[in-house]
Amino acid sequence: MAVVPSRIHSAGEPGHASNWGIPRGRGLVASLLLLPLLILALVILVGAVYALWFTDRIYPGVYVAEIPLGGLTVAEARAVLAGLEPRDGLEPVLVELDARQFALGGTWDASDQALDLLTYRAWRQGRDGSPVANQIARWRLALRGAYLDPPVVYDPVKAAELVAHVEHSLERPGRPSVSMGSVQVPAIDGLEVDTEQLAADIAAAADGGHSDAIRVVADSSTAGMPVSLPTDFNRSTVVVEDSARGLRLALDPFQLSLAMQGPGFRDLDLEVLVALVARWEPLLARPPREGRFAFDRSTGRLQVVAPSQTGLALDVEGTARAVADAVALGHNRVQAQFEVVEPVVGTDNPEAYGIRELVASGTTWFKGSSASRIHNIELTTSQLHNVMVPPGADFSFNDTVGAITAAAGYADSAIIWGDRTAVGVGGGVCQVSTTLFRAAFDGGFPIVERYNHGYVVSWYGQPGKDATIYSPYVDFRFRNDTGAWILIQPTLDLAQGILTFDIFGTAFDRVVTVAEPVISDVIEPEEPLYLEDSALAPGEQRLVETEKLGMTVTVDRTIVEHGRSRTERFRSVYQPWRAVYLVGYDPEAGADNADPADQAPSAAGASA
Repeated sequence: MAVVPSRIHSAGEPGHASNWGIPRGRGLVASLLLLPLLILALVILVGAVYALWFTDRIYPGVYVAEIPLGGLTVAEARAVLAGLEPRDGLEPVLVELDARQFALGGTWDASDQALDLLTYRAWRQGRDGSPVANQIARWRLALRGAYLDPPVVYDPVKAAELVAHVEHSLERPGRPSVSMGSVQVPAIDGLEVDTEQLAADIAAAADGGHSDAIRVVADSSTAGMPVSLPTDFNRSTVVVEDSARGLRLALDPFQLSLAMQGPGFRDLDLEVLVALVARWEPLLARPPREGRFAFDRSTGRLQVVAPSQTGLALDVEGTARAVADAVALGHNRVQAQFEVVEPVVGTDNPEAYGIRELVASGTTWFKGSSASRIHNIELTTSQLHNVMVPPGADFSFNDTVGAITAAAGYADSAIIWGDRTAVGVGGGVCQVSTTLFRAAFDGGFPIVERYNHGYVVSWYGQPGKDATIYSPYVDFRFRNDTGAWILIQPTLDLAQGILTFDIFGTAFDRVVTVAEPVISDVIEPEEPLYLEDSALAPGEQRLVETEKLGMTVTVDRTIVEHGRSRTERFRSVYQPWRAVYLVGYDPEAGADNADPADQAPSAAGASA
């Protein structure tokens, strides 16, 4: 039987049609156009069913505190949130100045109003826009999720503590600019914290300034009023005792109420207690007593002048815990907790410091000084007897001597004030700082801070090796780089007017050579200044300021150490100093007499 092949028509051949009665090419195009519409309709249908199912439910992908709430009804989500444990350590408020930052931590708010708001925020996810925008938001929730945090509250007591801490940390006094020879020490701006404004700013930030989720716990109008105590608290105070010294300090009911965490009075906030107890630290602390030695040249050994003694520091957290435990047990007396503080310089083993010989020395002369100047030299030197400096540490003249004030016992004497010598507190202190500077300089110690006087002072002999002081702003400091302890020991001969500073330690491989001062850039002083003085007879003159040449002085110090040599150059610039005469009033001179008011000092100065 013969097989007749079928005839195959091409797609566009006449007489060929699809089952729909439409040409096949047109059907394919129509199908492609209808497919997106079908998909869109399906998506809308599914979205409508999805939205209908979640009418009173939270959409999937919504989290609060990393807990999924998707699929839960509003009531179910509210119950879940009510069972959350409050979380500390949040930082809703940040106080910032330059590189300093202070944070006020908060806790999650578990109040009914806050939970209702949070539940509503969770339910509103995917419902805040148009139908299309909401559908897109729901897909995003499913793909990426939305993470919400409970509202945050802050403790007004901690906020007050933060304000006090910021004030204590940032406030500082200012001082004017000071001229020291060629060196201009810039002025320092003071900083005063506006605590009332800071407290208001913190409250505003926590009350919604940074986030709507932050609120203030207490009404500001009643925040400073005493909190009513619970009826089960039958003790009026908790007394903290230091039996050794017979000190008794108390936390009254109001202070304790600030630390209450709940309706009962048995659970106290340890952080608040620590802040309260910390205020007693200066009262209860017993600083250690540092040991003092003198070097005995005859034996080459240290002799104990004043034995050391351990001190005690208040264990603030331990005492706060003791208070909390006492309250929990219904007790109202606790013992203060202390930690032992060892002295830096102990006297149990003098040999351990390795101080065996003289390593540097410096001397100046002050014979002919006024009684007040000698008094100040003697008082300052007494603060520097047998000072120990550990290896690698910096010695600070100002820190060691303390305040140069009349209250500290200093007398009025000549000081450099602006462009002249005047009478002020502390004249003569620079005799001591200069002498110690020469000992450290000749010993090769690194000079950390040093300023020369405004003009050449005759007390110090050759210029270029003086060190002025203007406490507390201008200091003299040097570093103990010997690798061992050193002892500073002064010798004061009031009869001969000689002051010597010896530095004892361990001999080290160092040879120091100090060159003679080199003087350059000499400047002649201005013409003498004549000031009227009614105490003098007409025409009488009295010299009160001797003229001094202005000059630049360089002193080279060569140090050979461990086989290596280095030279350091110290440069001092002294301004010219004109002579000043006091003159009696002469009616015939008339306008030729200088007006003293035109010659007022222009800058603060330092002791001479």
